Amino acid sequence: MPACITIAGIEMLNENNRKGLIMKSVLSQLSLHGKITYYVAHLFKALTRQHHQEYLPLLKPIINDDSIIIDMGAHAGQFTKLFSKIVPNGRVYAFEPGTYASSILNKVIKLHRLKNVTHINKGLGGSIKQERLIMPVKKSGSLGFGLSHLGDKNADFKNTITETIDIITLDAFADSENLEKINFIKADIEGWEMQMLLGAKSSIQKWHPILTLEVNRHHLARAGNTPEELWNYLFENDYEIFRLSYDGKTTLQSIPAPEPFDGDIICYPC
Repeated sequence: MPACITIAGIEMLNENNRKGLIMKSVLSQLSLHGKITYYVAHLFKALTRQHHQEYLPLLKPIINDDSIIIDMGAHAGQFTKLFSKIVPNGRVYAFEPGTYASSILNKVIKLHRLKNVTHINKGLGGSIKQERLIMPVKKSGSLGFGLSHLGDKNADFKNTITETIDIITLDAFADSENLEKINFIKADIEGWEMQMLLGAKSSIQKWHPILTLEVNRHHLARAGNTPEELWNYLFENDYEIFRLSYDGKTTLQSIPAPEPFDGDIICYPC
């Protein structure tokens, strides 16, 4: 296999070589303590804990067991594990472009035997290109890989590690995989949500999947977008928007949200 390949005009290293080189580069910027202690801690949590259980009563009634789910920003696999259980006869496409997060996610998929999960080591956006992924380094020396983000602004964090990642569109992915449906999309991608939606317009208009999105005005600004733009896009594509509210005790609630705000939303086709 050649050392480099070209896809859609973008020259990339052979995938295995590229991942190995990037992971080596990322870890080389950490202390020995960070390489061992924090990575093992992140991996242990991903393998042994199940977060987001509060979503189950909300999601089970609206997601069929043969559904196709897009998990954008799969991180270390917490939602991925949950989705895998909900759709035993369906498939979860877990998009996670970050090399550090992907190294954990792949182990979670393998060790939990998530046969209906496919990891895609790319991001989703409005066009096919390459982007710089910025990953904060905490004061402790641990990687804040859950806060990894795209976009030009880097003033939020003093110390960061960056890597170049591949971006594709959801529409192009659906075509390449010959998908016959997409039933549910979850996107928690630190401000890139609007960009993902722009590249998913045909899929959204064709299949009208239910959407869950994180909305943060400051984060959206990194990509030059606003909550108002996102709301308008959703309304134009015939969605109703609801705020997700959870107090840590009662069932997760969905509350109508006709006006933009910062928080988590679920969107149903009208």
